Amino acid sequence: MTSLFLTLILAAVVIIFSIQNADLMAMKFLYWTFSLPKVVVLFISLFMGVVITALLSTVNIVSIKKATKELEAKLFEKDNKIKELQEKEKINQ
Repeated sequence: MTSLFLTLILAAVVIIFSIQNADLMAMKFLYWTFSLPKVVVLFISLFMGVVITALLSTVNIVSIKKATKELEAKLFEKDNKIKELQEKEKINQ
């Protein structure tokens, strides 16, 4: 019920924002000139920011997973070494 309420509030905010920013805005990019509503430009910018952030986060997550696998492999090797030493100690006693 709470998520539905928050979703409705967010939808109302987006609708109000869109209505208030519906006027056209001239855009220039290299040799092209075009007009778009301000709200479209803002949402495109927001979307591009989300995509760039997701890509950078993915790169970071992949590097963390790689480091974790390397550390787990080292830990496995150390655990095996400890077990070998414990077995040798039992044999020597």
